[in-house]
Amino acid sequence: MIETPDGRRVAVHAPADAGDAPRPLVLVLAGAGSAADEVLGRQGWAGTAEASGFVAAGLEAVPLEREAAVQPLLN
Repeated sequence: MIETPDGRRVAVHAPADAGDAPRPLVLVLAGAGSAADEVLGRQGWAGTAEASGFVAAGLEAVPLEREAAVQPLLN
């Protein structure tokens, strides 16, 4: 998990056999206030990245209220 300067989190999944070889990167943009780890886990991106050999990065959604905690469907 990576945290950005503005406090958002980015979950990253690289295939187990990635090594140092260059890999494609897929950015997964969350919606509805989803947390970064939910984007890759619940939506199946981590498994797809593992099976297909790409790196997936799930970016946490920005709440409508910047000071509020991330809560799907509420902010």
